[in-house]
Amino acid sequence: MWVRVWYRNIGDRSLYGTCRPQCPIQRALVRRALAPLLCSQPQARRTLQLPRKPIPESKSRSQPGDFYPLASPPAAWRALGGGVNLLRYATGTAARSTFFLLFRLAMLQLVASGRGWSSVLQSREVATFSRDWRAQLEFVQFFLRELTKLSQKEWSHIQAGTYMMPRVPSRHPLELLPRSVDFLQNLQDSMKLRASGITDAVPETFHEDPLYPAYYKQNFHYQTDGYLSAASAERYDFQVEVLFGGLADMMRRQTLGPLLLFLRERVRSQRELNERALPLTVLNVPCGPGGFLMDLLDNLTADEELQDVCVTNLDLSPFYLQRAQARVQELTSSTATKHASFVHANAESLPFPNESFDAIVSIYLFHELPNEARRRVIAEWTRTLRPGGRIVFADSLQKGDNPAMEAALDRFRVNYHEPYYQSFIETDLRRLFSEASDQQLVWREQDIHFLTKVCVFEKRVI
Repeated sequence: MWVRVWYRNIGDRSLYGTCRPQCPIQRALVRRALAPLLCSQPQARRTLQLPRKPIPESKSRSQPGDFYPLASPPAAWRALGGGVNLLRYATGTAARSTFFLLFRLAMLQLVASGRGWSSVLQSREVATFSRDWRAQLEFVQFFLRELTKLSQKEWSHIQAGTYMMPRVPSRHPLELLPRSVDFLQNLQDSMKLRASGITDAVPETFHEDPLYPAYYKQNFHYQTDGYLSAASAERYDFQVEVLFGGLADMMRRQTLGPLLLFLRERVRSQRELNERALPLTVLNVPCGPGGFLMDLLDNLTADEELQDVCVTNLDLSPFYLQRAQARVQELTSSTATKHASFVHANAESLPFPNESFDAIVSIYLFHELPNEARRRVIAEWTRTLRPGGRIVFADSLQKGDNPAMEAALDRFRVNYHEPYYQSFIETDLRRLFSEASDQQLVWREQDIHFLTKVCVFEKRVI
């Protein structure tokens, strides 16, 4: 009945008056339901007018049963749609983070207890994992505070239209069970590597291959085969989510903001200057198994201004590259598959001509490189980046970024075999990028997102 009243009177009543039934109790219920959607000042409620639909001349008054469609969606429906999206995002994020956080805590307790594991595990070898429940409770409280901050940042980006609602956290929920089983099965092998101190247990075929530097042929995170097997590529995303309590994807997506805003600015600048509309190009290095790439392609495909952007994805691991390529081929959008290419190469020697890319995005690379390799990579980025182009760089927190995380940064290097991590967290990134690029790269901005720092650098226009 209320809907019929709404459409019957839409031509000559305000939003509140349109829905006002004759029954006093119903009027009270409607007033309460509409209060959050209207102005907070009672006297201003009746001044909010909806677009009017002209009433036919043959009908001086609306008759029962007459319907007049709205010219535009009412504010109430728009607000309702936003509320549904927020609810969907919040529940999905909370469910995902809760699963990975509880899984992580259970895993750490299992490792710390030593039960069911090989006899090579001794208490002294796993002493870095806390058995103090109060300490873990403090960690959970800290984690929830950081989750709230990070979620608010991401939701503000989504509301502002910076990037779209991610398919994660609802992507592939049924995969969690088999991934969990595989993780636990592989965990025992990882703990054996950790207990024995073996850090170079990668497939023999790669030991003599000159394409792979010695620093790369290691078991980072004590993961089986390092980065050099298909099994490692399959389980990488799940391992990283366990490590970060389900926030890894969200932290990676914080690079989308500065990257997409720059690409849109670049497109509009070309249009204003009547320049030849050459497709913009982005280098994604390393692309890994393609988690971030999926979010990037989703946004490029959905944005009319950016549908022609070409993304070149580079990785030194052929298995991770194949995994990313397979995920792209599963997409239904031909635009996404058409503009994504894949290159197997070392970032220290990029196989591209000078000034090939408008933007470069790099996520979680530098903390696994020795300092000399970092400098060579920056030099290559500088060479292949066009003047005025941007580098969106994301990696671990560093010393001084968050005092509450200092102890965790110190433990990470030992617990997860990161031999170059300590030098990275003590590195002055502004100075490193400036010196390695011969002062061609200029720092523009940075932001902290839980355990991730995002920095933006720009190449000078000479």
